[in-house]
Amino acid sequence: MADAAPVLLSQNKPVTVSSNGGDAYAGKFAVDGKTTTRWASQKNIDPAWIYVDLGAASAISEVKLTWDLSCAKSYRVDFSNDATTWNQVYATDNGDGGVDDLTVSGSARYVRVYGTKRCRTGSSYGYSLQEFQVYGGGDTQAPTAPTNLKASNVTSTSVTLTWDASTDNTGVVAYDIYNTGQFIKSLTTTTATLTGLTPNTTYGFYVNARDAAGNVSQASDTLSVKTPPKVVDPEPPTAPTNVHVTGTTANTISLAWNASTDNVGVTGYFVYLGDAQVGQSTGTSTTIDGLKANTSYTFTVKATDDADNLSPASSPATGTTKSGGDAIGEVKQITTSKDVPWGLAFLPDG
Repeated sequence: MADAAPVLLSQNKPVTVSSNGGDAYAGKFAVDGKTTTRWASQKNIDPAWIYVDLGAASAISEVKLTWDLSCAKSYRVDFSNDATTWNQVYATDNGDGGVDDLTVSGSARYVRVYGTKRCRTGSSYGYSLQEFQVYGGGDTQAPTAPTNLKASNVTSTSVTLTWDASTDNTGVVAYDIYNTGQFIKSLTTTTATLTGLTPNTTYGFYVNARDAAGNVSQASDTLSVKTPPKVVDPEPPTAPTNVHVTGTTANTISLAWNASTDNVGVTGYFVYLGDAQVGQSTGTSTTIDGLKANTSYTFTVKATDDADNLSPASSPATGTTKSGGDAIGEVKQITTSKDVPWGLAFLPDG
């Protein structure tokens, strides 16, 4: 069976250029299929370049350049999949205009002609291409569907998925994971850990494979996964012990305490002034600020766990802020007006 004829991939596709000599010489005229129009760069500038976006990575076998008299003496042809990193596939220092029909090989989304020396070196000339045509096989074969999708390490908020790799004529470049039609993430491996799930919820996961040309496989079988409820934990932590003052300033009091214990695990501590929570910490110390100078304060501390159980309060600990007048950071009521203020200014003393 004969191979299929190469497909013209570049016609009327988006084009980016280093410059053009005016609206009549825009880059789009190099891919419009007409030799009566052309792209021309600004005169007397080296290097100059033009590249076409094929829309998706494709297997490329031929680049055909139809030059105007303002051709490139030296130029190269580059491939890229991101328009940032370029791979040279052809170069010459003997360009003489006319039609250059170049046989190339590779796969790319972007194809660039990069001129470094003009055929017409006078200051009134630039580079000029009547047609810039890219041909290829136009890979239309999709990868096989991923198989053997499995779940492991299922928790109330996460799951690990694994599957067997797909195959493709040019190669699989990515796998896309979905939940009942909603895209979740893309990756290049055949395993993924999904986090941020909702407890006690049923999910329907499936995976598609993609190749470099953007062909997408059929979906894998849908895997139903139900996350368990959040752990039921009725047991609160023990009360923190040995709460004590470790330092004071005119408007702060620093506290420390011994760690609580819990059947599952302590996740943090809350500091109270009477019934009001005034601080919190994930460790066994904290500093309470915004206090009045030369004032006594009595604090208690409670521990919490992952189920939001609160421990009994610790024994109280009392500290007295130092003297110092109106300390920086002290919270003071300056008005009882209920009107909404529309401005703020510093008083003379700052």
